[in-house]
Amino acid sequence: MNDFLRKLDTIAHYISVIFNPLIIPTLGTVMLFFSGYYFGLWPKSSVIWIIFIVSLGTLLIPLFILMLLKTTGHISDYQLSNRSGRILPYTLILVNYFLLYLILQRLVLPEAVNNIVLSAGLCILANIIILFYWKISTHAIGVGGLMAITFLLYTRWQAINLNWLIFSIIISGLVCSARLWLKVHTERQVYAGFLLGFLITFIVLILG
Repeated sequence: MNDFLRKLDTIAHYISVIFNPLIIPTLGTVMLFFSGYYFGLWPKSSVIWIIFIVSLGTLLIPLFILMLLKTTGHISDYQLSNRSGRILPYTLILVNYFLLYLILQRLVLPEAVNNIVLSAGLCILANIIILFYWKISTHAIGVGGLMAITFLLYTRWQAINLNWLIFSIIISGLVCSARLWLKVHTERQVYAGFLLGFLITFIVLILG
């Protein structure tokens, strides 16, 4: 039984690492361009370049920031277990996201890509504000945002089939369950995070 529980802990950990919130803007951008809507009509060379820029700004540079903060002792672990210890890295990542958004505004690309980055930045901003009072699940915020992107691709743009929506629901369930299994968040923190990520992303993409 102990071996089985340890395996479940390992699986939950890997799920949390693979679907780290920082990867959500890149996943959302990839889904846009490989959907059946007009996003898929963009030249492949442009698509690869745009995905690279989004990945660089929302994933690779933030990971470097976390590594730098860990090396200099400003954070104790990459999971950012301490609530107060999240504010500095999240603030630095937030600045990076909005700088990327300003850069993307100058490029010729679908507005939905800009709005994915903007919504991710607003999610981080909301998270920082909440951190002064409460610890909310950042992973749940991330998959909530991914769920909103998938939902709109299916309903508003009719760009994907139902299987993608079901897949997104399964991923969201796995990530939220993993955070609960690892006991890093309460149910309220996970549910609130998912709802926050979904609503912010949904509203930004709808208004955009």
